[in-house]
Amino acid sequence: MSAPQAGLISKVEVAWVSNCQGQVLAQIQSPDLLGLQREVLNADTTLNLAQAKLNRDQTLLTKHHFQNRWQETKAILTAP
Repeated sequence: MSAPQAGLISKVEVAWVSNCQGQVLAQIQSPDLLGLQREVLNADTTLNLAQAKLNRDQTLLTKHHFQNRWQETKAILTAP
């Protein structure tokens, strides 16, 4: 068995001789994995905020013709 992140096996869930298909085999504690999870959550939050801003600006564009602001926001959201 291998894991993509280094860590400490803190708990083994099944016996080695049992049928373990679809079951949790072990729990691994990994500081590196926590950092990666934090980065994913931050990226998701940033994306959600940008999408909300784009939606708001889309409404402003439709109702009030704020085309320049909408284009700026859309460029930020679609930048690499």
